[in-house]
Amino acid sequence: MRTAAKIYLLMMVVATALVTMLTSCNDPNQLEMLHQVEALKDENPDSAARILSTLPREKVRGRLNTALYNLYSAELNIRLVQPQPSDSLIAESVAYFKEKNDLPHLVEARLYNGRRLYLNSD
Repeated sequence: MRTAAKIYLLMMVVATALVTMLTSCNDPNQLEMLHQVEALKDENPDSAARILSTLPREKVRGRLNTALYNLYSAELNIRLVQPQPSDSLIAESVAYFKEKNDLPHLVEARLYNGRRLYLNSD
C-alpha cells in the first residue's frame, strides 16, 4: 500500500512539473499578438508598434515569443526612427533563429541587426 501511495505521489509531482513546463513555454496569446504585429508591420508600422507596446518586454514568455518580440521591436524602432533599447536583444533573436534553422526570421533578424549596427556607428 505504501508503494502505491509513493507511485501516486510521484505521478502527481511529474504531472505538476509537466504542466508548469508547458505553461511556461510560449504563451499562445502572446504568439497570436506577435503574429498580428507581423501582419501589420510592413503596411502599418504605427499600428504594429501600438500592439507591441501593450506587451511589456519583461512579460514575454518563451524563447520563440522573446525572439519574435525582439525582432519586431528592433524593426519597428528602426522604421519609426526610435532609439534601440539594447544591442543584445536583436543578437539574441539572431542566435535563436540560427539555432532553430528558421531562415526567413534569421535573415530578417540579421538585416535589422546590421541596420542597428550601422545606425549606431559614428
